[in-house]
Amino acid sequence: AVLTHTPDREMSVEQRAAMINELNPDLVLSIRCDYSPDENESGMVICADPANRTSRKSMDFAQAVAEQFENSEWYPYEVKTGYMYFHEIGDNRYEPLFKEEKESGMTTWPLMEQTDPVTVICSALFVTNETESQFMTTEEAYENAADLYMKAILQYAGENR
Repeated sequence: AVLTHTPDREMSVEQRAAMINELNPDLVLSIRCDYSPDENESGMVICADPANRTSRKSMDFAQAVAEQFENSEWYPYEVKTGYMYFHEIGDNRYEPLFKEEKESGMTTWPLMEQTDPVTVICSALFVTNETESQFMTTEEAYENAADLYMKAILQYAGENR
């Protein structure tokens, strides 16, 4: 496992993509926080790579992560899997669009477009939801989430041998 950056260190998408391509891992799990203008929005959004070269494997991995969290007695929030796209809403400004099914001709996460391995991006919590933020930012939550991510990786690896 390689941590590409810490919260106190800025790293561009291009720099992360270059690091990932140089390391050439079997899987990439990018864990991030999300934002919503609705302070009650909560849950996990797990996005697979819609590119045809890795799409099926990426969705299999996303579903393994979702299954671990959904079946956990610990995690109380909704889990969604699908694809994240962006459409331009102004001069170099984009609005995210979550889709349960792939759509052609749309822009997705730059990290997925610029890397070669099977990649899943997991928005693990909405920082704009105070209750969810407090729940997910404890040592217990870090340990539980890490355990579930590891189980998902092992599940995916076992299914794809």
